[in-house]
Amino acid sequence: MTVVASKGVIATLQTAVTTGTGTAVVLPISAHNPRIHMCAVGVITGGTVVLEEARDPNYTGTWSILYTYTPATDSELVIHINGTLGALRTRVTSNIIGGGVITAELVSD
Repeated sequence: MTVVASKGVIATLQTAVTTGTGTAVVLPISAHNPRIHMCAVGVITGGTVVLEEARDPNYTGTWSILYTYTPATDSELVIHINGTLGALRTRVTSNIIGGGVITAELVSD
């Protein structure tokens, strides 16, 4: 399922997960100042999450990695992006361990 981001509306990429690939969200060309909020809740002793982009949200090949996030216990990271984008998603590339989970959301102006 493809999700299209709306200005000022939070689009969920992943919610309270320890593994997996998130929902692909397409940003309209008129979107400005997109930012991704990655929130780690609970004890996290390991794991890696990447922010990826592709032209088409249904692309089945290797997506381009924009950012690699190593979550820590009860922490948040906000990634601000300049320029236009195609489709964005997050993907847990190394399972989140320790009992905690991560949530990733996108919002733009």
